[in-house]
Amino acid sequence: MSSNFDTVALMDNLVDGGFSERQVKSLASALYQLIESQLVTKHDLELAFARFELKMVSYMFTLLVLQSGVTAALFKLLH
Repeated sequence: MSSNFDTVALMDNLVDGGFSERQVKSLASALYQLIESQLVTKHDLELAFARFELKMVSYMFTLLVLQSGVTAALFKLLH
């Protein structure tokens, strides 16, 4: 998974702010891991949408079949 997280810029800013090299590396590594573990990509969203779309089509088909059955039963009862 790739991200636009610029660790070099972050590290430079932290060093300029007074953090030690060791603190900067540790913090940058922790932030990078956190971002990478929580990042949602376009591909992830496309997969989720495809699953959602499939479920909706399935539900709509089920409702159509049920509606047809109820309509046929009511038609048979009333005629």
